[in-house]
Amino acid sequence: MTEEKNLTIVQKITDIGLPLTDAEKIVASFSEISERMLELDKELIEFNKINPEEITEAVCKKAKVLRLKHVKIRTRGDEIHSNLKSDVLLRTRAIDGFRNIYKLKLSEREDKLQKIEKHFEMIKKAKQDKIFEDRANELSKYVEDISVYNLREMSNDGYNEILKNSKIIYDQKLKEEKEEKERAEAKAKAVELYNKRKEELIPYWQFLKEDQISADFGELPQESFDIILREVKQAKVEYDKKQADIQAENARLKKIEDDRKKSEQEAKEAKDKYFEEKKGILIGMGFKYSEDSFGFVLDNIWSSYYEKVYNLDKKGFDELLVDIKNAISKHEQLLKEKADKAKLQKEIDDKRKADEEAQEKARLEADKQTRIDAELKKQAELAPDKEKLISYADALNEVKLPALNSEEAKVILQEAQELLSKVIIKLKIK
Repeated sequence: MTEEKNLTIVQKITDIGLPLTDAEKIVASFSEISERMLELDKELIEFNKINPEEITEAVCKKAKVLRLKHVKIRTRGDEIHSNLKSDVLLRTRAIDGFRNIYKLKLSEREDKLQKIEKHFEMIKKAKQDKIFEDRANELSKYVEDISVYNLREMSNDGYNEILKNSKIIYDQKLKEEKEEKERAEAKAKAVELYNKRKEELIPYWQFLKEDQISADFGELPQESFDIILREVKQAKVEYDKKQADIQAENARLKKIEDDRKKSEQEAKEAKDKYFEEKKGILIGMGFKYSEDSFGFVLDNIWSSYYEKVYNLDKKGFDELLVDIKNAISKHEQLLKEKADKAKLQKEIDDKRKADEEAQEKARLEADKQTRIDAELKKQAELAPDKEKLISYADALNEVKLPALNSEEAKVILQEAQELLSKVIIKLKIK
């Protein structure tokens, strides 16, 4: 069976043009590998038909032993492959060396003959380059982008016409820029005058009329501006006099208000003193007091806003104390009933919570075991392909590089080596 297979391989190799003796030598070199692989085929049959559910620890160990046997055969095959290729590389280097000798000589002769062949074309090109350089230097004084013109092949008449028109456009642009500069300077002087006059008017700005505020002070004649300035100064004098009268009246009204506040303050101090007495009585009964929140609070029994207690007179406060004492007695009875009911409810809640926690713990354990089983199954399915990819990457990494002489060939080899490195990395990562 092995001999028939080897004959088939020899036929395929000779079909691509390799001599029969070389093909037979290659097949004979690998015959050791073919024979050892046939020996392992019988052991591999049981693994080809196995289901994931049938895998055990013993099966895993047996698969590892068989895999290592394959690795050993593959490694031996790589050694044979390297030995065969080393002979081919020596022959290739000899052929390339002979080719480079005659190719270099012929290339030197071709370059020399081409310079003679293109002699007049090079003279013509040098003349055109000089014309282009002179025209470009001259025209670029008047045109920002000279690339729009074919200066190298343009006729003298055509170039002179473009140069003439460009000078006219350039001179017109300079004239317009000069006029624009003069207008800008005139505007700057007007703005400066406007700012100066506005600074004079700032202390009196609130007294300007609406049409005066919108006026352009930089364009007003000096006489017109002086009139406006006199008017707003006079308006300020009249305004200051009215403000003095208003301040005097405000001082009189303030004295009246101060006297009223003094009377109210004295009444408030008396009221505050009695409030402190009431607050002390309530705190002594167990009330908590805070001005920032509700006011007076006794647990959930009674609460009163600060303003209510503050405004009570003696009679009203005594009545409030009676109501509070009645509420305390009623609340104590309710607390006893509520405590008995809460105790019973707690016993019911504790039992229900314990049952729920036990059910949840059982559910989590079941989910965890399901995820573990799924992950083990996934790893078992993927492991063989991953090892094949890594083995293939290692084989690519062992390929020996040829020694090259030409720079062109070295560049191509460098690019191929970089691409091969990326492939090897991707195979190992994936």
